Amino acid sequence: MTTKSSKSSRPRGRPFQKGVSGNPGGRPAKPIEQRAIEIDVRRYVKGFGREMVDKLVELARGKLNIGEDKQGNAKYMPVAPATQLAAAEALLDRGYGRPAQAIELAGKDGGPIVHESESAYDIICRRIGAIRQRLIEDGHLIDP
Repeated sequence: MTTKSSKSSRPRGRPFQKGVSGNPGGRPAKPIEQRAIEIDVRRYVKGFGREMVDKLVELARGKLNIGEDKQGNAKYMPVAPATQLAAAEALLDRGYGRPAQAIELAGKDGGPIVHESESAYDIICRRIGAIRQRLIEDGHLIDP
């Protein structure tokens, strides 16, 4: 005996009428307290822009200044290579912008783009035939 679940009773495809949003209110607004905190953090951080860049440069160079010893000499802490790489990426991304992503607009081996003229059914049959042939060659399929 089968019973219909609530999921199967929903229409497939477009459950809403054309031009009607499924989320008419949009994303709910953040609470006032959270927005106020974000604004305060942005204002606070803007005053330390140069200092933060200098700190990223230190990290990228692999030595982090952690103060001075008793004689007044600067003390440095070594920085892990992963941290150096992350700092260098952050500097480059902010200084030069993220690199553009390359998109290949050519077909196989740089030739023109070729569109398959055969139907999806024919492609599937051809691929199933190739798989069947491999199974026969490997000895996994006895009844050819």
